[in-house]
Amino acid sequence: MYLVPVIYFNHPLFGDLLKEAEKVHGFNHPGRITIPCGVSESEKVHMRIGGDHWRRRRFRWLSK
Repeated sequence: MYLVPVIYFNHPLFGDLLKEAEKVHGFNHPGRITIPCGVSESEKVHMRIGGDHWRRRRFRWLSK
């Protein structure tokens, strides 16, 4: 089980995972959101989204 920061829900990569979850489980899946991917794929997406977030923050800071 992973906890995902809310900010990730707006990222296109996480959106793709949510679309895949909808295809597999639909909207009537009870309980927490279940993403149908392996741990390694989930970790790669998590790292990419986290890296994108910090790059954007750094760019905003540098462009001020």
